[in-house]
Amino acid sequence: MLLLSGLFAVMFGPHLRQRTRYAVSLCFAFFGQLAAFLTRDFGLTNSVADLMAAVLPVFYYIVLFMILFERVVELMQTAYRSSITDGLTDLYNRRFFTARLENSLAHAGQGTVGAIFCDIDDFKKLNDTKGHQAADVVLKQAAAILREETEGIGLAGRYGGEELVAFVQSASPDAPAVAERIRSRIAKETIVTVSVGCALSAPGVKAEQLMKHADEAMYRSKRSGKNRVTLFDQA
Repeated sequence: MLLLSGLFAVMFGPHLRQRTRYAVSLCFAFFGQLAAFLTRDFGLTNSVADLMAAVLPVFYYIVLFMILFERVVELMQTAYRSSITDGLTDLYNRRFFTARLENSLAHAGQGTVGAIFCDIDDFKKLNDTKGHQAADVVLKQAAAILREETEGIGLAGRYGGEELVAFVQSASPDAPAVAERIRSRIAKETIVTVSVGCALSAPGVKAEQLMKHADEAMYRSKRSGKNRVTLFDQA
């Protein structure tokens, strides 16, 4: 049985950071088998051999369980991460982003939450002229800038296509200023520009409505010449 369990562990295979524990478990299995062999087939009654034959298999199973349990946890974490993030940019996906924005609005109190909606200018032209690979690189670069500019003060996400979004929490710096930094950095650090819309929350506003306002402001930036930030105005 112990030998079969050892084969079972080999079938699952060690992961890089699990190799030490995996090797230790095999050592436990080997010496446990050796002690059992000596006491059973050679009639060795040494107390140390008896103890090894009894204890080492237990240690082996404990370590084996730890290895398999950690692997299961890793798989669960990977699956969860994949369910809430965009595969290309590693930003949060629309569903998770909206849920977090809704939660931030619910806890804003008397403060405001700033929503930022970015759309890469002439993205289709970039796709057609330079190819999907170049477009993917640009998306990753822009996503990294959004992530850096909102780290610790909000959250960044990908709405879909070339639409990248973020929100800035109520205790954070001025949201339009954050939006302007994002626009400026993308223009300087990548081969594209972005049109940006920014909207500030009012009491009772929902996440979808706030993002719709930011989206409308972004389209005003498009119509005004692109590569600019527009603050949503209800009027």
